[in-house]
Amino acid sequence: AAEITAFTMGTVLPAGCARAELFKLTTLSRAAPAGGGGGKLDAWARRRSAALIDHDAFSATPPPAAAPPPATATATPPCDSWEDADADDDARWKLAVPAPVSAAARRREFRSRTAAQLQQDGDLPVLLVNTTVYGDEDEAHIRLDLFEELSRAREELDARLDELFERGGTYHSTHATAHRDLERLRAIFPGQRYMAVDYPEVIYVEQRAEMARTSLVWAEIEARAQDDCGGWPSVRELKQWLCLCSRPLSWKLAILEEIDMLAAREELAALERSESIEQVEALTQLAEEVTAILESAEDDELRHACEARLDDIQASLEAARAHFDELRRDQDLAAQRAKDRNAASLVDLILAMVMQRCTTQRATNESEEQFAARMLDEHQAIVALWQGDFGRLPYSADDLA
Repeated sequence: AAEITAFTMGTVLPAGCARAELFKLTTLSRAAPAGGGGGKLDAWARRRSAALIDHDAFSATPPPAAAPPPATATATPPCDSWEDADADDDARWKLAVPAPVSAAARRREFRSRTAAQLQQDGDLPVLLVNTTVYGDEDEAHIRLDLFEELSRAREELDARLDELFERGGTYHSTHATAHRDLERLRAIFPGQRYMAVDYPEVIYVEQRAEMARTSLVWAEIEARAQDDCGGWPSVRELKQWLCLCSRPLSWKLAILEEIDMLAAREELAALERSESIEQVEALTQLAEEVTAILESAEDDELRHACEARLDDIQASLEAARAHFDELRRDQDLAAQRAKDRNAASLVDLILAMVMQRCTTQRATNESEEQFAARMLDEHQAIVALWQGDFGRLPYSADDLA
């Protein structure tokens, strides 16, 4: 029964997590569309201030290209003596070490190139809208009416889009994939008519409380999605699915930032556990080596030195084991608390919000039940990847208090 797919209110989750309250947890719209009125995740995903995004993230003009790196070798004039020549040879071939580049700087550089490339290729985000209700009205008029309606929404655009996505009939795509997605929707929902409608040229970004160019917002999303935080497969898969789902662009940007923060936090915790294990193993091996020397030593002075050294090692080993036991105890306690409260991890919650809005990824020959089962498999596979990458799943502080 635990493996039964629950396809309730558009949310694909294991049966253990399928309950009405979870749908409220995974609804982030402030407009409280039908089916959910926001919840504890609302504050979690929206609490980030302007610090979520670099302050220059959406500047009207892309930042200047990075300056070329300094020359790797320094030319010197001819020398009069072989001693000077030798000294100059040493200086000439000393490589200049480039200054480290921060992740934010790399994203800014990638964003500027991505925005320019998107403008050139025309691969910008687009909305796929069911226009069946408009009857035989001219498609050009329908497209213009929808575009103007979205442009007038301004600060309410996110709420408006989330409402449209929640109802169904409106989906996210890009110019590069719109044709394929339109054909797929027409095959899945025969008799329905769909058309692609561009996003407004500028949209409201809640994290910065200001309007920003859609092309630059999408470039920032692309930049963050391609940053897998050090090569973690789970982070890469989670971000790829997030980009495909039908959610507002500023929502995607906020959740991508949250994923980066979660991955960084879990990586540090995993590194601490790994270093603790290595320290215990190294001290254990060192204690064995000193013990072997002590047992074979015939000189009293050497024996006393080995005994003193062994006492120090044993004290350090006990402290290292105590630290490791504390880390393991805290992790086990957190997992038990989450289990007792039937709490879903933050990765599960993000995946629930993503997977319920991926209709355009449904194959034309898939039934609704088959698609739900595949989404559940993808959900569980990414959760397993995260556990394999970081050794545990992250939970909110409220669930572990």
